[in-house]
Amino acid sequence: MASTKLILAMDDDPVPATDTGTLVTELKDVNDKAPTIEERMIRVCNEESAPVLLSVTDEDGPGFAAPYRVELLGDSRNIWTTTMDETKTGIRLRLKTALQQGDYSVDLRVYDNHFLYKDRTILASVCDCTGDTVRCPPHSTSTDLAYYCTTQ
Repeated sequence: MASTKLILAMDDDPVPATDTGTLVTELKDVNDKAPTIEERMIRVCNEESAPVLLSVTDEDGPGFAAPYRVELLGDSRNIWTTTMDETKTGIRLRLKTALQQGDYSVDLRVYDNHFLYKDRTILASVCDCTGDTVRCPPHSTSTDLAYYCTTQ
């Protein structure tokens, strides 16, 4: 991004001298924003669940964002698996092992291509169902949970 300013200079001499000049300032983008996972809540079936596609965004410009890399943190590594999609801008999150119906925290860390990262905890409502047709009973987390299922 470039900015141009015109500057006029004058002195206060009885015979004033004046001059003009142009100052051009170019601002370069830096890697000051970590990528973030947009979704905060998901729903999945506890049997043969389909992967959930999570979106990753970064406010930095090209060269400081995608391709992204993701890792599971803590106990989430034992319960979930992650892979990046083909564009390296989305995360496929999949339940690794059957869980009882309930709400679980999934701890993730997402990196940009310069290894700047941000941690995100996703609330996963695991429902007693099979496949990608998620059916949760009324007592589970809010009925307006967004879920994003993909097929293999």
